[in-house]
Amino acid sequence: MKKILIIDDNISFVGALQELLTLTGHEVVTAHNGQTALELLSNMSQLPHLIILDLVMPIMNGFKFRELQLQDKNLSGIPVILLTANNNYKEFKEKLQAVEFLNKPVEAKDILYVVESFFYLRKRAISYVSQT
Repeated sequence: MKKILIIDDNISFVGALQELLTLTGHEVVTAHNGQTALELLSNMSQLPHLIILDLVMPIMNGFKFRELQLQDKNLSGIPVILLTANNNYKEFKEKLQAVEFLNKPVEAKDILYVVESFFYLRKRAISYVSQT
């Protein structure tokens, strides 16, 4: 079971995504802004394997969260999927070192495909490295 942190201020969206990912066998934790997410991460005994991050949120947006995450040696290795309603932010995928960018509105099947593909490819890469 992979642990996923969803950081998004849209409560109904987070609830639906949490339900979907839980039904597909993932452990899901949520935060509604970057500040709450950083506090949550600092208290976790097991860090998430993946973060799904909205960029536009109150209190602390996804840009600031990602900046602080990358500065923290304990958190910087957690991969991030960017998720936002502003397609102009697609250019930030590389700058924010994200593994993927999804534009809202996004269908549940598309998020699930990206998440499952990420974990599958990561597993394959680890398997390949251990064989060589």
